[in-house]
Amino acid sequence: MSRRIQLALLVVGAALFSLIVVRIGPARVLDNAEAVGWLFIPILLLYGVAYAANTAAWRLTMGDGHRPGFWRTYVITVSGFSLNFVTPVINAGGEPFRIAALARWLGPRRAASSVVLHKMLHSLALLLVWLTALCLALALLPRTRAVVGPLVGALAIVSALAALVLSGHERGGLERILDLLHRTPLLTGVARRLEPKRIRFVHPYVDARASSVLVEARKGGGVELAVEAPFIMYEAPGVYTAEARAWLERP
Repeated sequence: MSRRIQLALLVVGAALFSLIVVRIGPARVLDNAEAVGWLFIPILLLYGVAYAANTAAWRLTMGDGHRPGFWRTYVITVSGFSLNFVTPVINAGGEPFRIAALARWLGPRRAASSVVLHKMLHSLALLLVWLTALCLALALLPRTRAVVGPLVGALAIVSALAALVLSGHERGGLERILDLLHRTPLLTGVARRLEPKRIRFVHPYVDARASSVLVEARKGGGVELAVEAPFIMYEAPGVYTAEARAWLERP
């Protein structure tokens, strides 16, 4: 991202912040700040610790290769969450920014993968927090039907969502969704006209079994099929092979 674009975004952000302050009213902002008083400092420190933990978790998804330092990642994290807070409705404006900021070190593909994985981990953490809060509510609130019924329902929903995030991929949740798509009449007709032309098995390590497969198909491509050499992802834990790095860093 060029300096001009960064400066333009800074100006736009400052203008939006000024607009928000004007709409709220400077007097009201000052009154609220005065009401908070000295508690502002521990609140700020608490958020600082939370964002530091978030930053450390995000850096773990980047691997051990070329990546930004902790404090640079911290700044990107805080900026991304700030954009999320001001994005209307979807609360996801910070993710494209984080991908663009991280691509300088990881390349677009690895940056997008890291941001998506971190977002999934963050969502799982929120589900676990809600799960804990609901369990505490069941233990501490009065055991009346009006209280227990909604709490049990919410507990079942949150538990199901957490279980889906934790085990859905390992049990083939994505594959089942794709299988349902394949049963759609229109998509089925398209798939029948596609012929696989190249197959390449992907192995996490050179001595490990294949974990996935890459398939290139062409519409009406005939019956010829080529099986290419295996694609090895890692040469050591957390260290990509040269071919994997070149593929992940492609624009």
